[in-house]
Amino acid sequence: MKEKKYLIDRWSVIFVLALLSIISFFIIARKIDIKYAPIPSAITSILAIIVACSSARIRKNEYKGKILYKAENDCGFSPKVSTKIDGVLIVKESSKEVFKAPNGTDIKIDKNGNVTYVGFGSKIISNTLRAGYLTKKLGECWEEKNE
Repeated sequence: MKEKKYLIDRWSVIFVLALLSIISFFIIARKIDIKYAPIPSAITSILAIIVACSSARIRKNEYKGKILYKAENDCGFSPKVSTKIDGVLIVKESSKEVFKAPNGTDIKIDKNGNVTYVGFGSKIISNTLRAGYLTKKLGECWEEKNE
């Protein structure tokens, strides 16, 4: 029997924590003391900053075809396998697709080479920052390296 591995999206956790911190603000302000009420929001904000400063991650990759990776500080795509990425170039039979992943997002690549986000939080961040599949190049650092 194949066990299911659940993937947890970091941005989804941050959004849930933000909602819980708003609720806890009012509970703490009413039941304990107003001076302690901002603590949950402060903790959530610190965690959100940490996630926003981290690289995007490939959490699951089922694609058997050619993928080139671009790490956060790299210039160009390379075959060096990396799970902490800034983007990926997926080579399919008829095309090459470049996918830009915003900081802190968690993605998965299915067996057909299609990239999706692990959770709703990463999807919200991506839509806000207008990331995802690129239709135009972002510059020479977003091209395939000739090695």
